[in-house]
Amino acid sequence: MKVDGACAFTPKVVACGGLIHNSQGAFIAGFMYQMGDDNHLFAELWVCYGLRLAWNMGYRKIILESNSTEALRLIVHAENPEHMDFGVIMEVKHLMGRNWKVDTKRIVRDRNKSVDFLAK
Repeated sequence: MKVDGACAFTPKVVACGGLIHNSQGAFIAGFMYQMGDDNHLFAELWVCYGLRLAWNMGYRKIILESNSTEALRLIVHAENPEHMDFGVIMEVKHLMGRNWKVDTKRIVRDRNKSVDFLAK
């Protein structure tokens, strides 16, 4: 599953998007979610929408790919309740803690162009 967040400044709109594909790269599902007025990192963290979709579709082995090093670091390691996006970080951690395998992988921005397009 590839995910990305985007933030447009005029008007300020934050959104995320993602693609779910199988191990051979064939498209399975996509999603877009507009969050309104927030920050870019929040959009990058909003992978919970895609995780819920994958879970509900019955997938139990996911590779979560993102070009956001910060977002991946936060969902794997952060436990700071003072972080402004702590709620969504904990939501992602909760979803990742279900009875399935979710690995995270940092990818370069050029490999995430289709998802970037969805998010915008």
